[in-house]
Order: sequence, then structure tokens, then C-alpha cells
Amino acid sequence: MQSPARPHKRLAKLTQEEFRPQPPMYVEGVIEEWVERFPRDSRFLRSICQDLDRARVKRICSNRSNSSARQKFLAVMLWGYGSHAIGATRAQKVTQEIDFDVKLRKVIELSQRGRHVDAISFMTLNPIKGFGPAYGTKLVYFCSPRNVCAPIYDKRVRDWLAKYARRELPGARLEKVQWHTNSYVAWSNWLQSQESLSGYKWEDLEYLIFQDAKKMRSKKNRASTKK
Repeated sequence: MQSPARPHKRLAKLTQEEFRPQPPMYVEGVIEEWVERFPRDSRFLRSICQDLDRARVKRICSNRSNSSARQKFLAVMLWGYGSHAIGATRAQKVTQEIDFDVKLRKVIELSQRGRHVDAISFMTLNPIKGFGPAYGTKLVYFCSPRNVCAPIYDKRVRDWLAKYARRELPGARLEKVQWHTNSYVAWSNWLQSQESLSGYKWEDLEYLIFQDAKKMRSKKNRASTKK
């Protein structure tokens, strides 16, 4: 992919606004739902339910000894679902899939070694039912070293890219969110180029895109309601 010559117009506008880091996820209100479904990990879950932000999940997932692969998975899922209680039920279903533990450990191992693209390719070829890109890329992000650009890729990000940056991501499939290694690589490379052009960390740019996409969806829903 040819690197863009200037910062992306929409993204540059977002950086001009007051930047506020992503706050911790509020999960205290749903933690009992998780404890009920994962009783063996109750102590771990209760120990992380306060001030669960990106930095804390990153520490949990980057540590190779203190927490198990399953606990890393639970930390990511708990953060990802936040205050939505349904997350515990969905996470439990994912853990019941065939070869879940084997596949999970492989993804974590590849990610921790800085092989985030290989981790994505592995999940493309060895999918886990109920664990698509929206949460699979979260796991890869949190388990990857800090110097690796392994961004989260979910429907909101995809919507934003499809609207504002489609031409700058050749080879990417933006019709729907799916496991597709080339799409993920294009997204990662584009984000790195925007980091160098804008002077903002790629993680902050990713969050700005996510927040902007949330506003896009809210406007779309309001417009649909009025019809």
C-alpha cells in the first residue's frame, strides 16, 4: 500500500478537537453475571472489576505467567462488553466450542511474540464460533507488545473506514466485518501511516475513529426513527 502524503482529512479534524482518553469500563454492576458463569475464576474477576481500562487489560494479557490464557480471555471479554450483562453468557458459549483452549493459547502465543498478523491468519483459518473479529482482534491487541500496531477491528471501525477511507485501503474487504488477513493488514498499515503524519499515537487515533463511528450510527438511527 502506498503511504498517504498527508493526514486523513476527517481524522485530522477529529484530532483538532479536545482529546479525552477512553475511560475505564464500568463492569461492577455486571460482575456477578460473570462470576456465576465462571465460578473458578471468581476471585480473578472480582479483582479486576474496578477501574478496568485499556492499560490494565494490557498488563494482564502481556504477562506470560501471572494469569492463565482463559483469564486473559475473560479480561478482554469483560472489558469489551462493559456494562452489558449479556457478555457473560456469550463468553461462556465461546469457551464451550471445540478446541477452544488450544486455539486460544495459540492466538495468545503468536500475539505475545509480536506475530499479530499470524494470529489473525490463524483465526481466519481456524475460527472459533461466536468469537469473530470484533473480539478476536481485541485479544490480539491486548496480548501484543506495545511496539506492535495491532488495532481492534469491529463493525464501527469498519463502517468508518468504508465511509471515509475506502480508497486508502486497497485490497480490504469493507462490505462486512469478517476474518480477512489482507483487510486487517491494510487497516494496521494505514493507521501507522496516520500516526507518523499526525503525531498522535495509533491507539488514540483508533479510539477517535471508534467514537466518531458511534456518532455516525446514532445519527443514522435517529434518521431512521423519523421516517
